[in-house]
Amino acid sequence: MKYIRLILFFLFTFLITWACWWGLALLVNLNILHHGQAYYIVILFIGSLGPSFSPFITFALTGNKRGFKIYLCRLFRWRLNIFWYILPFIITFGASLLSVYFLIILSGNRFTIGMNGPWFMLFPLFLLMLAGGGLEEFGWRGLALPEMEKYYSPLFSGLVIGLVWLIWHYPLIVIKGAYYSMDLIIFTIAIIGLSLILTWIYDHTQSIIICMIAHASYNMAIATGIFGYFLQDGYYTKALINSIILLLTGLFLLLAFPKAKVNMKLTQTACP
Repeated sequence: MKYIRLILFFLFTFLITWACWWGLALLVNLNILHHGQAYYIVILFIGSLGPSFSPFITFALTGNKRGFKIYLCRLFRWRLNIFWYILPFIITFGASLLSVYFLIILSGNRFTIGMNGPWFMLFPLFLLMLAGGGLEEFGWRGLALPEMEKYYSPLFSGLVIGLVWLIWHYPLIVIKGAYYSMDLIIFTIAIIGLSLILTWIYDHTQSIIICMIAHASYNMAIATGIFGYFLQDGYYTKALINSIILLLTGLFLLLAFPKAKVNMKLTQTACP
């Protein structure tokens, strides 16, 4: 079957995640669980691992040993130029900084910027975001994107995966206390923009690890504001500008710098 791996991946991803998250939504609405409780956090986290578990289930069911070896090769591809480790932070935090700059310009400099916590807390926060978001890349860019790109262009593949990714997140928008309180329109623009950026990064590196770092850096940029800075008001406008910048950046990268051939010598272990 032409799309069998893609279908199985989406099926098990949604099955695992939505069973946890819709179940959590029900428990919260029944006042059985509340935000901050241990079981609440555990169920939320297990649900987020749907895209992480599904590739392994998919390969086990399809019995494609060579495909699985190639997947593992891309999962552990880390010997890349330092540029690829720095670029995700430049893009994500650069978008946040630009959004604040434009907001200040548009508002006539009426917003106040201040420090929000010590700078060194960024390091544990990044590790938290790597576990709480980066692990999703085992599936979204690790399996879904390569399968999509067998039949479609990177731009189309990135857009489709972005829309599926958006729908996958939906329970978090309705669960009381969950961390996705962002306006749905803004979130849609942001997640499609991020999907396009991650598509471009994966196509040029074939590295799931780099995509994990890029995903975590975006989550960290959102969580901290801008390197621990925050605005006293104007958050909605800033978030909208930030999302538009991400979308335009993703479109620009995919159109101006199309898919490149990857140097296989950069891999830790050459793919078969």
